[in-house]
Amino acid sequence: LKMATQKAIFITGAASGIGRAVAIFFAAKGWFVGVADVNETGMAQTAALLPNGASSTHVLDVRDRAAWDRALAAFTKASGGRNHYRFHNNNNRISNDRKKKIPCEFFSLSFLGRQKNRHIW
Repeated sequence: LKMATQKAIFITGAASGIGRAVAIFFAAKGWFVGVADVNETGMAQTAALLPNGASSTHVLDVRDRAAWDRALAAFTKASGGRNHYRFHNNNNRISNDRKKKIPCEFFSLSFLGRQKNRHIW
């Protein structure tokens, strides 16, 4: 696909498990994939499973609002200005210390973009 028509998806928790499987699924369909996680080794492993040039990696702690802004800006640039969909795959509602809760605004990010209640594949 040409960059201008290729769809793009940003996936959190993409270093392993479901996030990795979703990244592989969409890359196989020709999408540009933003691989985001705190696990840099896992992200590199996921990116190595995707076609060359089909992804970008982004270190992201989903509890950090400024990190979201940086990661999404870098992804949008890497994808040629495209940021169609976001797949949020993490279960870090409460941090390891059980004191720092993740603000609910982070979860609402899942609904931004052009989803419009339809299948995206």
